[in-house]
Amino acid sequence: MTMRVAIADDLSGAAEIGGCALLNGFSAEVLLDSWQPSSCDVVIIDTNTRSDGEETVVGKLQTVLGELSEVKCDIYKKVDSVLRGSVALELRTMMECARYSHCLLVNANPRRQRVVLAGKLMVEGRPLDETDFAEDPEHPCRTSDVRQLLGDYESEIVSPGELSRKPCVSIGNAGSSDDLLLHAKTWYSNRAHLLPCGGAEFFEAWLQVSDQYPSKRVRDEKRSVLLADSHFHDGFKKRLIVSGSALAQPTNFPCIPSTILQGEAAKQLEQLTTLLNTHGTLAMRASEWTNHQPEDRLNQFLNTAKFFIHELMLESVWIEGGHTASMLLRRLGCTRLKVTSVLAEGVVELTTNSASFPRFVIKPGSYSWPESSYLST
Repeated sequence: MTMRVAIADDLSGAAEIGGCALLNGFSAEVLLDSWQPSSCDVVIIDTNTRSDGEETVVGKLQTVLGELSEVKCDIYKKVDSVLRGSVALELRTMMECARYSHCLLVNANPRRQRVVLAGKLMVEGRPLDETDFAEDPEHPCRTSDVRQLLGDYESEIVSPGELSRKPCVSIGNAGSSDDLLLHAKTWYSNRAHLLPCGGAEFFEAWLQVSDQYPSKRVRDEKRSVLLADSHFHDGFKKRLIVSGSALAQPTNFPCIPSTILQGEAAKQLEQLTTLLNTHGTLAMRASEWTNHQPEDRLNQFLNTAKFFIHELMLESVWIEGGHTASMLLRRLGCTRLKVTSVLAEGVVELTTNSASFPRFVIKPGSYSWPESSYLST
């Protein structure tokens, strides 16, 4: 059986497509930074390269692809659906290292109303550069033209079922799930020399053209087991929310202030344990860590979260934002995470093989929490 391996540039994206694999009947796990032998059907490697410099991006990808050179697998490149990060550089590096002559980039996510029409990326009916993504503090999107977002790398816009004749990046127009499936079939027919690349929904279509795609009966059985085994409807006991994004001020559980560790640690932990037992949930918001210098703020925030995870006997940790999740889990020493449940689209539960860690629930910062999580706004 040919293993399916995806390479993602951030952890929330890796978790998201791990959830897609699970819902499509495959077992899946996420590895941090490097390849490790796995018994799962689908393996996603998070290189954590979205915010890295060019030299670091190239070095990390070369290392991972070198490790995969002896593994019998099909490779998928997961990128952000609005192409934030060093997308062109990552595609160029992967094509050179793995000797692909062509790349098919399909970054549309139609279910989330992110479509590519005539080479333009539309989000909920608006051009990308007229949405909040235009003001992204790290990767502002100043155009909706996908070729311009990709930069000076040679590219060509193609319709579903088509592929450029010349060696370059074919950018796929896609406005529906049927379009994604046509693009996936094009990949399958040319897979010896074609690198598939895109978002979560094209990844699903890529799985669906697999020779080992589970039958509908098997997929339905696995989905029903997932729903039956989900901890999501059991209430929230001993849960810590770590938000590196824009979580609104909670009204039904306490938010831990940045001054929490200024007093005696044992006394503070006793107070937090009482609050946790009373409310079931505590939250930490990076936006409140304003009493530190900017360069120290994230470190202080993450170190405090790490301390609480070790000390509070938590059942689950919910992390908002891929960069926050990536840095926190690496500080905790996690290197592999089994995908165990999907709570909502893009909101995925993962576990480690160590009983000393709680369950982790991760979602991208730009996605909403599901309504029944008591976190949606």
